[in-house]
Amino acid sequence: MFGQLDYGDRKYSGLRPNSKFRYLVEQVDDQSPLCDFTVKVGLWTKRFHRCVLASSRFFQRAMSANFTEKQRGLVDVSVGTPNSVEMAIMYLYGIVPDINIDNVELLLEQAEYFMIEGLKITCINWLRDFEITKETYIYVLKLSSVYNFEVPNCMEYVESHLPEVFKTQDALYFSRELIQKLFTDERLSYVSMDERLSFLMHWVRNNSDETKANVKELFDTIDIQDITDSLLREASCVGILNDFMVSSNVERTLHGGECKCDVLLMTGEKGSLLCFNPQNDTWYKLIPENSNDILYRNISGIRNTKPELYFTKGEGHCCV
Repeated sequence: MFGQLDYGDRKYSGLRPNSKFRYLVEQVDDQSPLCDFTVKVGLWTKRFHRCVLASSRFFQRAMSANFTEKQRGLVDVSVGTPNSVEMAIMYLYGIVPDINIDNVELLLEQAEYFMIEGLKITCINWLRDFEITKETYIYVLKLSSVYNFEVPNCMEYVESHLPEVFKTQDALYFSRELIQKLFTDERLSYVSMDERLSFLMHWVRNNSDETKANVKELFDTIDIQDITDSLLREASCVGILNDFMVSSNVERTLHGGECKCDVLLMTGEKGSLLCFNPQNDTWYKLIPENSNDILYRNISGIRNTKPELYFTKGEGHCCV
């Protein structure tokens, strides 16, 4: 909670010496009859000048024709606290608020609500100068995502501590767009594929409402060939990832050149093909929609009507 603004002896310390708003601020402080428009937040009310409030598009619209606020000379604000509302409005009078980590989010919210671009920029610049630590980077990252701006030193912290960041609970609330950016940034190649897939597993569980297409987009940035067998087995327990891994393992082999190991092939129902790799003790299933004769031209005798078992040397277009 914030207390009421107390300018004390420094009432005008935030004003430029020759500010034309000085006497208007005095009138607000004294609640002069010249303050002709009332702002209400809950039980709190305070009068300000219409001509000053009009520099905010929010108040400009509230005071325009066909709005009851114009007739009443009062607007009821539903966002923010009395303190944040007053700080935002006094910014229109030339007083820059004393921004700190405890009120910057409220001020950003108020700047958006009142459409005061200058106040938003002031808050963003403060955050860009703010020292980022492991206790604050998630908070700053969240603000930058919600209010659509970048804090370079915050991203630098995340990028230089990414394996550690991926293990935090807060990282599970990263947006898909941010994860995509982190996964595809070549400068972050020091983060292993195991660390990426492990994080993606937890993120998928925490964001179960994410669409399959969006998850697939993230999964496709991971090179399955660099994942350890133990993690692959663990990831196969996550249904949506298992579907991707089955398809990815087979398709990467089919289109990735010659196979260099022996495999066991077994035809299944409706022309599907099951592939067993004895080297990693793993079965793969070729999805029927990918089953066409050209992929298996080196495998003779496959029929769709009767299950059969084949053993073949790894060459040509065989599956692994």
